[in-house]
Amino acid sequence: MVSRAFGILGDKEKKEKFDRFGTDPDSRFANAQANNPFFSQRAGGGMNRGGPMFDDDLTPEEMFARFFGGGGGFGGGPFGGPQFVFNFGGGPGIRADRTKNNGIQTLLGLLPIILFFILPVITSLFSGGSSSSTSAGPRMVYDNPAHPYTEERKTPNLNVQYYVNPDEIAQYNDGKLNKLDRTAELNLVRHLKAECENEIVYRQRLRDAAQGWFYQDPEKMELAEAYTMPSCERLHTLGIGR
Repeated sequence: MVSRAFGILGDKEKKEKFDRFGTDPDSRFANAQANNPFFSQRAGGGMNRGGPMFDDDLTPEEMFARFFGGGGGFGGGPFGGPQFVFNFGGGPGIRADRTKNNGIQTLLGLLPIILFFILPVITSLFSGGSSSSTSAGPRMVYDNPAHPYTEERKTPNLNVQYYVNPDEIAQYNDGKLNKLDRTAELNLVRHLKAECENEIVYRQRLRDAAQGWFYQDPEKMELAEAYTMPSCERLHTLGIGR
């Protein structure tokens, strides 16, 4: 680039073309500009504001400073408008923009993973989690008492015994106690159905393991058939279908 500049300075005709049009005299674009009368006017006006590109007494140091130091030779530009300064090292503005864009892209890439872990937590917070006790009533156990759940009661339709803490229902009237009995029955049936489904799935897995790819394992199949399903049997005893 420096040798190109010295070549233009050394040729009087090329230097005059450069001072007039502000472009490389040997380029095709410069020749087109030279033949365009309108461009000659624009270039001349723009260079008047920015100053001539090369002075007659321009030294090599001043020329180097104008090419690489952003000197006054490029101040106005041929069109008189704002000019762009290019930094050969990739200026801090470009690096800052790239860093910002990379940060946004990284965040967008991590967004599905963040949602995968956060959504279950939010759902559990709003659902309140699972518990054997309900917000409308006390905790209860079935079939056998366990301290402090020692007060016996029965469900209204299935007549299943369940036990509660007497201190928790000391202030209950008959209406609340009847509602408590119905709630106990619904909770029991819901629990037994869920456990029965798990038992059915587990037995099927045992059967699949015994079947194998090429032959059936009789011992494993015997274990699968002998697997008991107490929750399903309890539902059957209570007269409730799965």
